[in-house]
Amino acid sequence: MQQTPTTYVAPLRLERKQALRIVGLRGRCKNVSNVSDLWRQFAPHIGHIPGQVGNVAYGVVFDQSEGFDYVCGVEVSGEAEVSSDFITLSIPSLSYAVFPHHAHVSKIKDTCSAIFGEWFPASEYKSPKNNSEIPGLLEYYGPGFNPQTGIGDMKIWVVIEKP
Repeated sequence: MQQTPTTYVAPLRLERKQALRIVGLRGRCKNVSNVSDLWRQFAPHIGHIPGQVGNVAYGVVFDQSEGFDYVCGVEVSGEAEVSSDFITLSIPSLSYAVFPHHAHVSKIKDTCSAIFGEWFPASEYKSPKNNSEIPGLLEYYGPGFNPQTGIGDMKIWVVIEKP
């Protein structure tokens, strides 16, 4: 009998990240196609949002009892004026375990499953309880991410707490 190999994950580092102000689109998602729709709507605005910091985009995931809330956005400086077409999300300074994601963007769910199914249970950390103010994780799409190929410079920033 052939077994499906599991995805082994280990964090690149543990880090306390400063507070972030994210501007973007938010939606309630039941599956990945909802996330893709949000990115298609938001992507043309990347690089054109006043006060955008750097060339990085974020996917912010808030676990809900049914599905999840997802924000796709960019970091903006604290004083930037924000269009009413977008939401502003303030994420406090939090501790994260930072994991690489080397596969296609469509496979992020596999990396997340390995993090929450394998790494967390074996670690000394826990994930915070569902909280509408604190995300469960951030998807980081760095300057080396290629949206046309869906590959490159992706990391999963998972919020961690000591038990």
